[in-house]
Amino acid sequence: MLELEKNPVLTNQQRKQLDMKQQVDHPPEKRITNQERKRLEIEAGISQQKGRDRDGSNQGTHQGISQIQGQVDDPPEKRITNQERKRLEIEAGISQQKGRGRDGSNQVRHPSTWTHQGISRRQEQVDDSPEKIITNQERKRSEEDTVGTKIGYTSTTGYSNERKSYRSQCKVPASYKDDGCAKEPRRRVVRRIRPPKDSPLDLFGNPASSQYDLAPDGSMYPFRLLIGKFYNGEGFTVKSFIQHVGQMLDQKGFDWYITEEEDDFLEKLNSGDYIVAWIISFCSLPTLVEQFSAAILKYHNAGNGLFLFGENDIASLDKTNIALQAIFGSEYLLEGNTPGQGTLKPSPDPFTSGHFLQDHLIMAGIESLYEGITICYPRAQHSELQVLATSTNGHSCILCRDIDDSKGRVVVDVGFTKLFEQYWNTAGTGRYVINVSCWLTGVNFID
Repeated sequence: MLELEKNPVLTNQQRKQLDMKQQVDHPPEKRITNQERKRLEIEAGISQQKGRDRDGSNQGTHQGISQIQGQVDDPPEKRITNQERKRLEIEAGISQQKGRGRDGSNQVRHPSTWTHQGISRRQEQVDDSPEKIITNQERKRSEEDTVGTKIGYTSTTGYSNERKSYRSQCKVPASYKDDGCAKEPRRRVVRRIRPPKDSPLDLFGNPASSQYDLAPDGSMYPFRLLIGKFYNGEGFTVKSFIQHVGQMLDQKGFDWYITEEEDDFLEKLNSGDYIVAWIISFCSLPTLVEQFSAAILKYHNAGNGLFLFGENDIASLDKTNIALQAIFGSEYLLEGNTPGQGTLKPSPDPFTSGHFLQDHLIMAGIESLYEGITICYPRAQHSELQVLATSTNGHSCILCRDIDDSKGRVVVDVGFTKLFEQYWNTAGTGRYVINVSCWLTGVNFID
């Protein structure tokens, strides 16, 4: 403007050039167009309503622009949308269950209900630090590791962490008719189904359907079966047992109970409520040898069935060997360790290496049978024990004794690794274990 005052006479072109120069040297305050203002508001999440303020001014617009500029220079704490919050909760493994408790609260009522209280308890089990986030995978692993810690008995099934045990009580099958044989299984008659020649086969050449097991599904109800699991090595837990072996016992109608505690096992054994008992043991010595031995002999003499499992390099005072000595004498022991992993085939001669006796009820529906991984063998043959199978290494690997007067049946198996989850789906394993359990009840099976 000073130039204009000093040079009042200028052409229009000179005035225009002078104005442009002044705007470059002294730019005015930048003005924001409506379109640019709207774009900034959208980017910053501030949407101005149409129209003006109550007093008719555009003050709100100017203030909004100032807020936008402040948020760009000094951004506030990030806001979380409902969708983003839900995603974060899923990643952190915090999943609210639909519905509430009877009192309207979110109080936890079962370990698998991950409501507010459940999350806090599970968090403490994984890490004392409250800052650690638990993923779904970690929470599931934590539940598996601590299974039974917060579950009490119910009327049908349940854990007992104190006794390291689990009980499964089968529901009454629709076809069940009370025949009065719950305590006297030898009076029951069960009709077995032989597979036809054209029946579908599994990968190992065995008839595929469970109807070709020794006993039809549900036919073992309400017989009770006791399992002493005295091997607690890696890969063989109560939970893994429930998920594969236990499911097949349920299918047949057994009311079964598994425990890892010797005192609990002996208490149930002496109760008179169980007609079949398993002992799964490897270098597990009884706390009181004489008491354990006496309880086994009493149980056997009462007419109950015993399924005795051994494994490689079994100790002479192992629970399985103690049970065998109580029944068959002090000289009868399992010992040794031979490599297995072979498959046995049916034969009329069970003493042939790699074969089993094809016509025995225990082998019903079996055309090929997995022998185990590392298996032991009996030190000597016993006149009261019948050899049902010989391993691929030439040793007796499955033996049995039938009912003798009032005494119960006995089956001896020298490789309990077949019960492990990773070996359960081997040739004929599931059917063999179920057939043994059914045969040990003393039920009469007919064609």
